[in-house]
Amino acid sequence: MIIWYNTYMMKNMSKCSNCSKKIKTSKSGYCKSCINRRNGNALIMRSRSKPWTKKHHHSIEAKERIAVGVSIALKGKPFSAKHKRNISRGSKGKKLSLEHKRKLSETKIGERHWNWQNGKSFEPYGLEFNGDLKEVIRNRDKRRCFICGKIQIKDKRKLSIHHIDYNKKNNNPNNLISLCLSCHIKTNYKRDTWIKYFSEKGIFIERL
Repeated sequence: MIIWYNTYMMKNMSKCSNCSKKIKTSKSGYCKSCINRRNGNALIMRSRSKPWTKKHHHSIEAKERIAVGVSIALKGKPFSAKHKRNISRGSKGKKLSLEHKRKLSETKIGERHWNWQNGKSFEPYGLEFNGDLKEVIRNRDKRRCFICGKIQIKDKRKLSIHHIDYNKKNNNPNNLISLCLSCHIKTNYKRDTWIKYFSEKGIFIERL
């Protein structure tokens, strides 16, 4: 029995393709240490690559199509808390080059930004929307943010004046409200939700 077992093992033994360690014959051809080792994985992948894939790179057009397809697939899908933590851990300590930062910035400019409003932010304000009108609104609201209640501190950043219906031409005082910078940024997203929020708080807009 022992002789048969030794004969069987000898027939089914081979050497690791990376470190030459004797191993039981496997499909990978590598020992567990080399498979689990990070550098070993990279070496294995390089050695396994086929001749026609070694120098293959996606064209710029192909990369753009892939990026568009991924963005469409992920659009509107919120990340889970676990996924966000994994992203944070993966990027922790990494420094982006200036070129990388520039490319990231370009993907969020104009129509490429997910919150694009057809250029609404470039529309001009009405002539009556000036510093004097803003001060009148701040004083009316007792220099307090309507959402979070933050009070404007003297000689610090002034409260922003928000158009409730997002119409820059509608400068009726009933359509204007004082917000801190943080809350004003929040109102740029999910606009219908914020219009409903202000109406539920008893603020009625006089339409133009």
